Amino acid sequence: VVVIPDLRNYPWAGATVRDMVNDVDTSLEWTIKNIEQFGGDPSKIVVVGQSAGGHVAFMALLQKSRASLPSAPQDTIQSTQHQYRPTTWMPSSLKGFVSISSPFRLEAMQESFVKKGLDDQLVDRIFGHENEKYDPFLVIQEFRNTYQSERLFQELPPIQIYHGTKDQTVPHETAEAFYEELRKHVTDEDRLSFISYSGWSHTDPILESPMEGDQTLHRDLFHDVVKWTDSNDLTWPEHDPIISDPLCPQFMVDAGRFFNPF
Repeated sequence: VVVIPDLRNYPWAGATVRDMVNDVDTSLEWTIKNIEQFGGDPSKIVVVGQSAGGHVAFMALLQKSRASLPSAPQDTIQSTQHQYRPTTWMPSSLKGFVSISSPFRLEAMQESFVKKGLDDQLVDRIFGHENEKYDPFLVIQEFRNTYQSERLFQELPPIQIYHGTKDQTVPHETAEAFYEELRKHVTDEDRLSFISYSGWSHTDPILESPMEGDQTLHRDLFHDVVKWTDSNDLTWPEHDPIISDPLCPQFMVDAGRFFNPF
């Protein structure tokens, strides 16, 4: 069972990143409480986010983990009690989190933002002038050498990061730096992993490569879900033409790669 929630985007209804994170928070609460009605298992939920979706999803997990600490910052507690109602789910109840081409070190992405037409003032407005609060790299650094660090990261589910080495939107080195920062807190390889896709762009994992019949990301994601949810009865349909055949002519994929700005 797959749940694909939407979230508010800037500038719709004056939404900022805080609102986007709260929308993810509410979506997870709804999923845990209702997925059984659709044949799902609320004890076997895996969260997956691509690009900005991975960023706001991880911030929702991180925000929940921080709010659970005995001396949680007041602004963190208040941000989890948003305009809908306080949510009760916890990151540790999830089986895993997967990010794909996601920005986790925002301060190092200013040049990339400018290339995409996002000047500093626009970025500030998107983040509601709370840029540092929603920069995962900086938030994690706050817990370096603190007694609460172990508890914070134990509350998070296993994390798998996928990133293309030719990503022009979210440079590969920023994702790698975030992973290395996480490794200072999470040393168990079963709880944190980073996989680079050689030569892939920002959208190759989810768009161009599947169009060519290369389902590497989806196969890797499938195996993550099987491992985390103990669903060993499931097998990847390796030779199914629906999976392995190209979805469109190669010249169209090549043209898409040429014009794709990501």
